[in-house]
Amino acid sequence: MDSKIKTNISLFKRFLQYFIILIMLIATFVIWYHWNNAHKEKKQEKFKRYTESIADELTERVNHFKMILQGGAGVFFASEDVNRYEWRLYYEYRIMTPPYPTFQAVGFIKIIRASQLGNHISEIKEKGFSDYNVWPDENREVYAPIVFVEPFNKGNRQRLGFDTFSNPIYRNAMERARDTGKASLSDAVEMNILGKENFHKGFYMFIPIYERKTVPHTVKGRREKIEGYVYCAFSLPNLMNYISPSVSKNAFVKLYSGSKISPGNLLYSSSKNKLNTDGGLSVKKTLYLYGQEWTLAFTPTYTFKRTKEDVLAQMGILFAGLTLILLMILLLRSHSKTTKEAQKLAEEMTRSLRESQERFGKILEAAPNAIIVFNERGEILLANKQVKDIFGYTVDEIRDKNLDDLIPERFHDKHEELCKDYLKSPDLREMGQGLEVLARRKDNTEFPAEISLNAYYSNKETRVISVIQDITERRQAERDRIERKAAEDADRAKSTFVSNMSHEIRTPLNAIMGFAQILERDPSLSERQYEQVHTITRSGRHLLNLINDILDISKIESGQLTMHKNKFCLYTLLEDIEMMFRSRADGKGIQFLVDREENVPQYIIADEGKLRQILVNLIGNAVKFTKSGGVSLRVKAGEKDETGHEENKAVNLMFEVEDSGPGIPEEDLENIFDSFSQSQAGVEAGGTGLGLPISKRLINLMGGSISVDSELGSGSIFRFNIQVEETDAPEKQLGIEEMRRVGGLKPGSGSVRVLVVDDQKDNRNLIRHTLEPAGFEIKEAVNGEEALELFESWSPHAVLMDLRMPVMDGYQAARKIKSTYKGKDIPVIAVTASVFEDKKQDVVSASMDEYLRKPFRPEELFTVLKNVLDIDYTYSDSSETKKRKSVKIQVTVEDISSLPEELITGMKEAVENGDTAKLKDYISKVEDIDSEIAGGLRLLADRYNYDKLLKLLKK
Repeated sequence: MDSKIKTNISLFKRFLQYFIILIMLIATFVIWYHWNNAHKEKKQEKFKRYTESIADELTERVNHFKMILQGGAGVFFASEDVNRYEWRLYYEYRIMTPPYPTFQAVGFIKIIRASQLGNHISEIKEKGFSDYNVWPDENREVYAPIVFVEPFNKGNRQRLGFDTFSNPIYRNAMERARDTGKASLSDAVEMNILGKENFHKGFYMFIPIYERKTVPHTVKGRREKIEGYVYCAFSLPNLMNYISPSVSKNAFVKLYSGSKISPGNLLYSSSKNKLNTDGGLSVKKTLYLYGQEWTLAFTPTYTFKRTKEDVLAQMGILFAGLTLILLMILLLRSHSKTTKEAQKLAEEMTRSLRESQERFGKILEAAPNAIIVFNERGEILLANKQVKDIFGYTVDEIRDKNLDDLIPERFHDKHEELCKDYLKSPDLREMGQGLEVLARRKDNTEFPAEISLNAYYSNKETRVISVIQDITERRQAERDRIERKAAEDADRAKSTFVSNMSHEIRTPLNAIMGFAQILERDPSLSERQYEQVHTITRSGRHLLNLINDILDISKIESGQLTMHKNKFCLYTLLEDIEMMFRSRADGKGIQFLVDREENVPQYIIADEGKLRQILVNLIGNAVKFTKSGGVSLRVKAGEKDETGHEENKAVNLMFEVEDSGPGIPEEDLENIFDSFSQSQAGVEAGGTGLGLPISKRLINLMGGSISVDSELGSGSIFRFNIQVEETDAPEKQLGIEEMRRVGGLKPGSGSVRVLVVDDQKDNRNLIRHTLEPAGFEIKEAVNGEEALELFESWSPHAVLMDLRMPVMDGYQAARKIKSTYKGKDIPVIAVTASVFEDKKQDVVSASMDEYLRKPFRPEELFTVLKNVLDIDYTYSDSSETKKRKSVKIQVTVEDISSLPEELITGMKEAVENGDTAKLKDYISKVEDIDSEIAGGLRLLADRYNYDKLLKLLKK
């Protein structure tokens, strides 16, 4: 083209017009030439895609055949004995949904040794195929007859019993499948499809099935363990016609066996025309499918060659070409993306299928329980590895055993009878589930087992699958649960008894103490009468404290004891302890020392009563067992922690109680804190053995721990620590004796009506005699129902409600009062002898406003009414009361010196001997001489300040 341009240039001047025309022609030719090349390339690429789609679909369809055969093999893997009915069900499920019109047959070929041939034929005939025989009749060592085939039409029925090994083509493909353990495709065979003289090419595909449902690792093993084949037969024309309709308008397809294209190798042709290369548009594609090599040859049709692009070139070659190129680029990109996504999806599906197959293969071994399969004779045929954990046998060992080897010998006869009864009904499939028996391990130990049994048929005998579970731990857990429930029931019964006992004691004690306190307020009593009444009150308080101690023991054992923290002076508590035990120690001729380090805080927040109880228990034991030497209490504080509540600081207090007593034997140390556990010395000294256990549990509740070090003959040291909070000094609170006594309602208070509801007349009288003198109006009701009537008619300002009453209890009555418009703002006060703190929750849930526990002091009752009614009182302090209560707080040596010598000597001996009864007698004699001095001496004795008292008496 360049030389032609040069020639035209040399002739430019002469042939200017022709030159312009020539340039236009050349330009047009160049444009057409480039378009034509691009068009041919596009045609080639498009045709290549057509042919690849046909090849891919053919490959995919053959792969589908293999997957169907794999599913058929799975039927044999999942069942011990596949029958014709099961095979038909599988065929109808897989072949008919979706339809596979290319299938001619799907069946099962069984490998029969020559020695088994007769039995095999007889067995098939017995199943209803009387004309069954293995054909052709040839003598061979191994036969491969078709046993199952679907669809079971006339043509396929005639092939029943056909020995596929008699056909070299079939046998070659089957042996290849057997040796490789994979699917194998036969060479082409002639198939009669539409009639006797209508033959077409077809193929057979085989997948081997081995004994024990697994593929042996070696070729030799595969040949020895081959059991049969699942196969399918398909027509090549049907297959190609099923694939090619969507693309037949664009390409002619021919299929050849092998890589060589020749008429002798032709298997299929969609056209009778000879192969035409057609200018380079023809395509060849070689496929390798399960042992076969196929070559596909494609040529384009006229429709494909004559497209719209050719017509569009007349209207604008360049525009059409660029447009087509752009479309092609977009199309290629779309195709590439789709191919990648399809490939990724296929890989994910393949991986999912592989994982599913692996999981299925591990189901048996992954079962948590032992699984054993045995026959009617009790012979163990199969087991999983879990049998070793339960019975101690390996899988190989247990296969040589009988069921009797797994059962205690004394049960053999009974077991044989049970087995016979179990197997009498051969149609049963689920039998004996949930049985519990005694089983025997390899080492002859016995254990309880739960067995589930399911029967099935295989090889003309009943076999049983048994799932065995060792339930030793379950039985033990059940026994523990029963024992725990019994213990909880016992605790509940005990708590109920203690609660009822306390309630029954507190109810009369409320009247005793209440009326005694009313009598104490009577100014007409003489001094002796007052002391007698005061003795009743003091004895009542002692009895109340005793009841509370018993309840503490019960609460500790039932886990219901709670802490009641308050601010108190630790120094005062230690002084009280020192005074309490000083006289006892002096009386025994031993020392008692209290050592408190300087860093111990003075004021703390803790449960004062519990701490006092712990110290009294530990020091009391130490003093009791120590005959010489002494007892010491040491108190120190650890580092302070700033994490306490608000401004308070957390402190770890450490206590040591050391004595020089006999010590504790080493064998008793381990159980020293157990309830009712005492050493020999403790038994001889007396006591319940509850002091140390109670102390330990109280210490644990207070966030601490206790330990003991002891050496026989050298004494003991008990150490414990508790968590407290350091605080400021508490506000001064009035003691019982310092409380002001109510004289009456403050003038101007008006009428205050109080409804008293209690089924006990003594309790009602007590409240009436307490409140009426103070100016309250009182009405009484004996149960909740009567209280509701009085409340409606009388409209009281407050209700004092007992909780336990006949007809209607206090809870119901309170709820009904509070549910009315008139009663919603009226305070209801619970008055109960209940001893447990959780009763307060019941009171709140019953909409009561306050809680007063029997026995109560008059001042407590007045205080509760003052709080809920917002009233005030006048207070009385008569001269008689002042006179009676006048005591000399500070008794001096001069005061003691004014007393008779015999009284001083008697009181000194009583203090030294720890005889409190005699000391009180002597103080009563001092009362006749000087009541103020007697009151001061009594105050020292009541506070256990025997050390100071003894010093005064000695001076």
